[in-house]
Amino acid sequence: MSLDIAGPVVAFGVVVLLFGTYVMVASGHFPRAARGTVGGQAVSSVLLWGANLATLVALLVGIAGAWLLIPWYAGVIAGGFAMLAAPIVLQGFPDVFVDGRGALLTFAGGTIVAAMLLAWLAVGHVQ
Repeated sequence: MSLDIAGPVVAFGVVVLLFGTYVMVASGHFPRAARGTVGGQAVSSVLLWGANLATLVALLVGIAGAWLLIPWYAGVIAGGFAMLAAPIVLQGFPDVFVDGRGALLTFAGGTIVAAMLLAWLAVGHVQ
């Protein structure tokens, strides 16, 4: 394995880490959104489901970019390490942030940006 793939491996790890933290944050919002305690019930539902869809698409884009750039074993190692690190990273944030809309938008946006970076690297590699 060469050092040329270090950047894409780290970018893929970041995508998976942010996706994992997003999933944990979103799973805590489902009961609250059903009761309507996060804000307006319609706004909360649209925000939650829209962020879920956008983050899932970003993960798929990140996987596709990683597939083109890195060997499968490097992706498995980076993705597995990121998924194991996600709960530890999430514990570092205050509960007020994790329980609010800010965490949903921050982790969804971070996943999207990291996946776009990985896609940009993949497009540059293909040309």
